[in-house]
Amino acid sequence: MSFKKKFWDEKILLWEKKRYDRIPKIFDTYSSLKCRLHLAYSVLSQISDGKRLLELGCGSGRLWEKINSLNLKSYTGVDFSETAIEAFQHKIQDFKSTDYISLFCEDCTQNIHSVDIVVSLGLFDWISVEQIEKIANSYKDSWYLHSFSEKCLSLPQVAHYFYSFLNYRCRDYSPVYRSANDLLSLFGPKAKIYRDPDLSFGAFIYRLPNNIRFKC
Repeated sequence: MSFKKKFWDEKILLWEKKRYDRIPKIFDTYSSLKCRLHLAYSVLSQISDGKRLLELGCGSGRLWEKINSLNLKSYTGVDFSETAIEAFQHKIQDFKSTDYISLFCEDCTQNIHSVDIVVSLGLFDWISVEQIEKIANSYKDSWYLHSFSEKCLSLPQVAHYFYSFLNYRCRDYSPVYRSANDLLSLFGPKAKIYRDPDLSFGAFIYRLPNNIRFKC
């Protein structure tokens, strides 16, 4: 088992539970991640009717839990972690209609899926520039919505950097902050950037219909 696979198999479920399920006593440290999830849902609810959707880095299905009531033609979830995919599979057992769902444990750039919409939340913080470029090229004809941590000089980002370093204790594998201009150069002239104060230093790179609105 590779180091990265072991890292995610051991980390992913606890990471999700801590950030999405715990009720804060005073201040919600993870409000930006919850805002990110809500913004993704707000966008997908406007364009997903009858569409084939692919989520890269789907985890145990946190986004799917919000969008499963939408009229999707199909949902494909891909994640590197076998633990995450197994948890996702267990989760959908309670739903009657799951024929439209396909789940794969694989590298997000390993196979190309024929879809209308591609979405990822946080994936770009953990993969290489070469992998991001492959995603951009593979799905250049699809609508897409990808979140990323934007490189900037801010106190929240400095705090996040030191938290990540101390928590993961691994200099060679930790979240990467991306320049918006660097990502725009990979995705081409049709790509746009969306920022929101509630996302802290998070942002989205996207290509969507012109009438789409982000609603937090």
